[in-house]
Amino acid sequence: MYGVRKLWKAYSRAWPQEPVARCTVERRMRALGLAGVPNSRTARTTRSDPAQASPGDRLERDFTAPAPDRRWVADIT
Repeated sequence: MYGVRKLWKAYSRAWPQEPVARCTVERRMRALGLAGVPNSRTARTTRSDPAQASPGDRLERDFTAPAPDRRWVADIT
């Protein structure tokens, strides 16, 4: 559960007479193969149904227009 920053702060509080740099803690953790648990703050908001049909291509991938203001294209991804 502890990442570099938490471990460094905990070490600094526990042994204030022996200061250590945060990069040293990071290097030692990497050498031992230790890593903190990443945050899961990103929420998955869209769960598309692959069985549902997607809207058709009305322009059939032909984006050339015969005159101005004849074809309007937008992407709402």
